[in-house]
Amino acid sequence: MDVVIESYRADQSLAIIAGLISRQDGTIKPHEFPFRTVSQITKQRRCGYFVGACFIARRRALLEIDGFDPSFFYGHEETDLSLRLAAKSMNILYTPDLRATHAPSQLGRGPSIQSTCRQLTNRLTLAARSLPPLPRVLHQTIWTLYYLVWTLRHDRTNLAKVLAVASKFVTSTQNRTKQSGLDLRASIKLHRLGYRVFW
Repeated sequence: MDVVIESYRADQSLAIIAGLISRQDGTIKPHEFPFRTVSQITKQRRCGYFVGACFIARRRALLEIDGFDPSFFYGHEETDLSLRLAAKSMNILYTPDLRATHAPSQLGRGPSIQSTCRQLTNRLTLAARSLPPLPRVLHQTIWTLYYLVWTLRHDRTNLAKVLAVASKFVTSTQNRTKQSGLDLRASIKLHRLGYRVFW
């Protein structure tokens, strides 16, 4: 805890400290590590986003951006918040000194079309709200294709529902309206830190 406190004292722009999440057998899942790849696990460094299972936040920073968006419910709410923090020039720091063990339910959490559609909607929404035109189009296109391919492989009978989500969002006012968020330079910086801005 001393490391966390000193980190906040040393950097007033530090909004979130992201920790290391591992499973009970010690393995680290790629989607639970705040970088594009699981590497340099023991190195404390800046990152582009955090995972909700292990983090500490500066209260002032969360209040400044009105906290989590409850409309996300589940899926990408942390990345949405991370992008909004970055737009305010606030930082996220990864440290292996903060740790949590994730013990998934033995009942599992099977894939469902509701989850897939919700994750796609949230991914499209955060990109529309926070990314400038070029990264936004690339981000939305690549992730729409990802979820379409995933559905083709695992749940082909519901492909029409995923297509409907993508089509509805493309024509929505939300996607056409100019949003306040990151500029291109900040987007490139965030991508270099490990967030999937472009892919």
